[in-house]
Amino acid sequence: MPKPWLTLQARALLVGLRASLLAGDDGRPELVVSRWAMTRSFRDLREAEAWLARAGG
Repeated sequence: MPKPWLTLQARALLVGLRASLLAGDDGRPELVVSRWAMTRSFRDLREAEAWLARAGG
């Protein structure tokens, strides 16, 4: 796993979120950040990092 991805996962965990890397409907990787039943999908790592910074991580 690349270090930027592992860092994003750790930052998410510190604020009670889970970051997952899944195969999207089109077969491309999709970043999903979730907490309980609430999820948010991102196209790339930068987009997820920016959102996480606004969410408190």
